[in-house]
Amino acid sequence: MTDFQSMKNLSKAIDFAKRNLLAGNKIILVCCQNGEDIIICVSLAIVTLLFDDNGCFDCVHSFMKRDIARLEMMKRLVYIHLQICSKCTAI
Repeated sequence: MTDFQSMKNLSKAIDFAKRNLLAGNKIILVCCQNGEDIIICVSLAIVTLLFDDNGCFDCVHSFMKRDIARLEMMKRLVYIHLQICSKCTAI
């Protein structure tokens, strides 16, 4: 799948994550077969849309109440990085 195709399917990925989180699943693994950079875009979209500033799942509520700027995106990227690092050291 190309980056363009992945971006066209971004809403499906977010809906998939939302459905699974609402169903009580605590972990969602975002990956691809060839390690393209699009994975971080999908992860960032999920974290930005579905989680509040404290990392708690809130099903889009806090996203609707705030403006998303570059600084906000950088904070979310750091959050993703820290989550990946904590999982790697736990293995």
